[in-house]
Amino acid sequence: MGAFAYTQSVENRMSFLIRAVLASGSGLLMWLAQAPVSLWPLVFLSLGTLWISVYRTTIPRSIIFGFLWGLCFFIPNLAWAAIAANSVLALVALAVSQSLFLAVLGAGWSQISYLPHVYAWISGAIAWAGIEHLRGIMPFGGMPWGKIAFAMNDSPFVRLAPIGSTLLVALAVSALSILIASSICTLRKNPYRAASSLALACLLFCAPLLSPIGGKPEATVNVGIVQGNSPTKTEIPDGWLRALQVTRNHAQMARTLNKADLVVFPESTSDRDIRTDPEVQELVNEMSHQLGVPIVLGTQQYLDNGRYNDYLVVEPGGSITARYSKQHPVPFGEYIPLRSFLSDLSNATAELISQVHIDMLPGESMAQLTVTTAGGELRMATPICFEVAYDDIVAAGVMGNSAPADIIVVPTNNASFGDSGEPYQQFEMTRFRAVEHGRSAIQVSTTGVSGLIDPNGVVRYTTNVAEQHAVTLPVILRHELTFATRTATYRYYCGHILAVLTFALAGFSRRRNNC
Repeated sequence: MGAFAYTQSVENRMSFLIRAVLASGSGLLMWLAQAPVSLWPLVFLSLGTLWISVYRTTIPRSIIFGFLWGLCFFIPNLAWAAIAANSVLALVALAVSQSLFLAVLGAGWSQISYLPHVYAWISGAIAWAGIEHLRGIMPFGGMPWGKIAFAMNDSPFVRLAPIGSTLLVALAVSALSILIASSICTLRKNPYRAASSLALACLLFCAPLLSPIGGKPEATVNVGIVQGNSPTKTEIPDGWLRALQVTRNHAQMARTLNKADLVVFPESTSDRDIRTDPEVQELVNEMSHQLGVPIVLGTQQYLDNGRYNDYLVVEPGGSITARYSKQHPVPFGEYIPLRSFLSDLSNATAELISQVHIDMLPGESMAQLTVTTAGGELRMATPICFEVAYDDIVAAGVMGNSAPADIIVVPTNNASFGDSGEPYQQFEMTRFRAVEHGRSAIQVSTTGVSGLIDPNGVVRYTTNVAEQHAVTLPVILRHELTFATRTATYRYYCGHILAVLTFALAGFSRRRNNC
C-alpha cells in the first residue's frame, strides 16, 4: 500500500507539472499570436492547450493553471506598461490583475469539461467570451487589451467583425479551439467522434469566408496625416519645452504636405493648451492659415481640479468649431483611482502614482467630430488612443446622434512606450475597427505607427516608429452601418449575460459531476 500511495503521489506531481508547463507555454503562444509577431494560427493552439491543461482537473489546480496562462501572456504582451511607468511594479500589478480573470476561467473550464462533448465546447466558448467581456469592463472601466479578436485580422474570422464585433469573434475562435482540443482528449476513447469533430472544425473554420466585408466606396476625400515625432526626455528634459518642440515638429512636417481637404494630427500635438498658451497658439494659427483647410489636433485643457484630453477642429482662420474630450482616461496612466489610499500604502506605490500629478477628467460627449470641407460636411469617429480598444466607445462614435461617421480617426500619442509592441498592437485594434464598422480608419500618432486602413481591413499605408512623416492620401468614405454598429448597445448587454452564464454553467457542471 505504501509503494502504491507513493507511486500515485509521484504521478499526481508529474501530472501537475506537465499541465503547468502546458498552461504556461500556451500563454506564451497567445503572446506570439498578437502583434507585433502576429502569428494568428497560434490563437487556436494556445486556447486548445489551455483547455487540455485544465481538462477535468480539480478547481484549485485549474485556478493555478489559468493564472499561469495569464501571467505568461500578459507580462510580455503588456511589457510597455513598465516602460511607460518606468517601473516593473506597474507591469506586475497590471498583469496580475488581468491574470485573475484567467484563473476564474480556468476553474470554470475545468468543470465545464465534464459536460458531454457538444455542450462542453459550446459552454467553454461562452465562458471565454464572458470572461473576456468582464475583463474589458472592470475594474475601473476594464482593460480590453489582448482580446483574441485583435489577433485575427489576417484570418477568416475577422469577417465576423461586421456582424458581432469582438464578442462574436471570441465565441467562434474559442469554440473552434475547444472543439479541436476536446477531440484530442477523446481520441483514444472515441476515435469516430473525434474524427467527426475535426471534420466539423474544418467546416467552422471556413464558414466565415461566406460573410462579405468592406462594401462599396461611396466617395473619397484627400486627408493629410502628420506624424511629427517627439524628442526624448534625454534630448529635452524639461517637459514644458519638450511639449513645445513636439508642436513645432508637427507644424514643420505639415508644411511638406500635398494639397488636402483635411489634415489630421495626433493626440498631444500640443500638450500646452492652444486656446490659452500664446506661443503654441501662434504656431497652430500660422499652420492652419498656411494649409488653408480644416485641421484636427490634440491638446490639453488644464483646470484647477484636473485636465481634459481634447481633440479639436480648427478652421483656417484659427477658430475652433468642434471639440471631443476623451471619455475614458486610462486608470493609473492618466488618472489615479484611490489616490489617497495608494499614497499611504507604501513608498513604492506613492512614488509610482506621483508620476501622474494631474488627473485627467472624463469627457461627456461621444467620440464624433464634424468638419466642413470643400466637398461638404465630413463626420469622423474619433476615439482617442486606448479608447479604440473599447467596443462601445468606437461604435457610439460611428453611430452618432444625428448621422453616422464617414471615417474613423484614431489620434494617439505613443511616445511613452519606447520600442515596445504597443504601437503595433494598437494599430491592429484600429484595423479591426475598420472591418467591424465598414469604415476607412486612420491612426495618426506622434511617434508612430500611423497609417490608413480600408474598410475591408487592407492596410494602404503605414509609417515607421520614431520618424517624422507627412502624407496626403485618398480615403474611402462609407455611410452604410454594419449590423455590429447598429446592435452595439444590445451586444454590450449580451456580454453581461454571457458572463453570468459562465458562472451558471460552471456551477451546473460541478453539481452534475458530484451527483
